[in-house]
This record gives sequence, structure tokens and C-alpha cells, in this order.
Amino acid sequence: QHLMGFFHRLVFFFPEPINKLIAKGKPTGLPKALLKLPIFQKNIPVYYIKFLGSVRIYRNGVKLRDNPTPIYASLIIHLSIKKKIELESIYRNFWSTAKDPKGSLSHLLYNLRRYLKLPPDTLSIKQGFLHFKGYITTDYQYYKETITRAKALLHAGEWGLAKREFLRAFKLFRGKPFRKMYDDWSDDKRLEILFSYEKEVKAFANELMKRGRTEEAKRVLERAERIVSSK
Repeated sequence: QHLMGFFHRLVFFFPEPINKLIAKGKPTGLPKALLKLPIFQKNIPVYYIKFLGSVRIYRNGVKLRDNPTPIYASLIIHLSIKKKIELESIYRNFWSTAKDPKGSLSHLLYNLRRYLKLPPDTLSIKQGFLHFKGYITTDYQYYKETITRAKALLHAGEWGLAKREFLRAFKLFRGKPFRKMYDDWSDDKRLEILFSYEKEVKAFANELMKRGRTEEAKRVLERAERIVSSK
């Protein structure tokens, strides 16, 4: 039952095989409640964003051909955390000194809709907020879930399984998040993520050293240092 629960969480990050079965009318083996979620509804766009390193965006399992600009990436990542964003906060973040932030946002949204191939009304402005009706998952969400699972296994005395999950989580970091993204929100989120990452790596390295695996702990710390200090 524990493994099935893990599998059900994992499919959210790799929905394409399930969607292919649905398209062919074949059974998926998943509960009906899961299949009703937006990620398995092809009429609703599903995005998977990797930003623990260079930004990569996938739409319904297919990588977008062009890489996003820094401002596109920042706003998309922001939308993955908050589906409803106050317009004033967007203006302050991207155009705090602009004479016409509303016009700048209108231009940005027009191009962003084209870039993401969004259906009508998926990204819209209503009553002072930017609303997004699509479905977004990220490698950072996967990282946090994997770290939580690793800690639970460690607490349960399952060191071997916990170690595997910790290493799986740390491997998701391919470089420094929000590289060349300098808006205030990206700066704040970068610091938050790197602080959490560094803290978890050090705790894991201590566990390795307790078990006499000093060299392995050193390699883990050295890799983390390269990511945290990368430009």
C-alpha cells in the first residue's frame, strides 16, 4: 500500500504514459478519482517546470522548443506556487519604476500565452488579480516531497531506503536555481531554496559520517558547494 501511494504521487510528475493509455482507451490501473484531476484531462494544459538549474518547461509531457526568457520563467514559476497573483505585486516585482506597468504586463501576457500555447481564458486578469487555470508541477515540489519521505524513512530506522531518497532529492539540483534572474521575487526564492538545500545536505552528510562514510560525505558536501557557489 505504501508503494502504491508513492507510485500515485510519482505519476503527477510523469503523466505522459498515463495520458497515452487514456488516448488509446486502455485501462491505466489508476483510481477514477485520480483520473479526474486536471493533469489527466487533455483539454487542460499541464506543465512540468524544472528550475533547480537551467529552466526547462514541458507542456503535456513535451519540452517546449525554446527556452523561456528570465521574466517568462520567473512569472511561470510564481504561478506554480500561487494560481492567483495580485497585479500590484507583479508591477512592483517587474516594473517598479516603469511609467506604464499595466501596458508592460499586457504585452508580457500576450507573448506568454503564445509561448506556452495556452487555450483562451487560461491566463486572465480579473478584479485586480492574474488567474491561471492550468496545472503546474515542478522539480522543487518533487524535491520537497522526496526530502520529506527520506526523513520519514530515516526516523523509522530504514537507513538504506532513506539514503536512496536523500540522494534522489539532491540529484534534482542541476545548478543554481533562478540563474540570471534578478527580480526581487526570484532573489528571495533563490536564497530560500539554497538555504534549505544546504541545510538538508549538511544534515545528510552528518548521518553519513556517523556511519563512518567520511569520504562519501565529503563528496556530497563538495557537490553542494559547487551548486550553491555557482554563478
